[in-house]
Amino acid sequence: MARAFVPHAKSIIAIPRGGTGPIKPDVAAAAVKIAGTVYLLQGAYLTLAPNANADAYGFEEMNPCNTKIFRRLGLSVLNLGVSIFCLVIKNYSLNTAVAINTLLWVADSLSSLWNKESETIGPSRANDLSILTFNAVTAYAALNGMDWFITSFKALSVYLVASSIPCLFFPKFAMKLWDIKGDDEMTPGSMVLLGCNMSIVSVLCTLLAWDVGPLTAGYTFAAAAAILAKGCFFSDDVDVFKIDKKILAFWPILYAAMAATLLC
Repeated sequence: MARAFVPHAKSIIAIPRGGTGPIKPDVAAAAVKIAGTVYLLQGAYLTLAPNANADAYGFEEMNPCNTKIFRRLGLSVLNLGVSIFCLVIKNYSLNTAVAINTLLWVADSLSSLWNKESETIGPSRANDLSILTFNAVTAYAALNGMDWFITSFKALSVYLVASSIPCLFFPKFAMKLWDIKGDDEMTPGSMVLLGCNMSIVSVLCTLLAWDVGPLTAGYTFAAAAAILAKGCFFSDDVDVFKIDKKILAFWPILYAAMAATLLC
């Protein structure tokens, strides 16, 4: 059977020369690499110690349900860091980036299933099994260079889009859809924040799976600016965290500026 490794990562996420954007292209290129490093560190910290991370931002102590949501939020941030590290900083193959990211979700879903978290905090067993299936199949294809790797990656990307949209726009519906248990007043806002990060990951994966090329980074940052603006400024559920909106505004503005530089 043919083996399908996708090399030359810098042709997949390249840094264009730029034009009329507000940030110099070389600065934007460095910023992308710095962002990848920050995502790696922040994602790892949030995944391994979600409560400690919440304390750093001044959130109230989280219950087990919200702790799990924030742990999965951390995984999505870590996915962004792994992607940038592999594809931009180290110039590894797309297979490598996808394999690492999917194996992270395989491990998390297996942990949830083995600990029977569907019976205590959710999500449902069916949801965990769907996460496990899509990620395990794609990880296998990526690791073994199967000729259907890109097809499986496209299927995973569609699944990510379908999963993230309810969290971002309809958090209470998403909680019912996935049978979240042990929720409190912080849970809808937690779902929105998860939806923000998962939506950004789904955009990146979709652009990579359909081989958009050197505009991938610019489109991802443009989408990130819009998604974060929606989640942080147009969602009442996030207000429960009492985060300073002036601090939050920095990120969508920065992402918009980087997108303009990379796309113009």
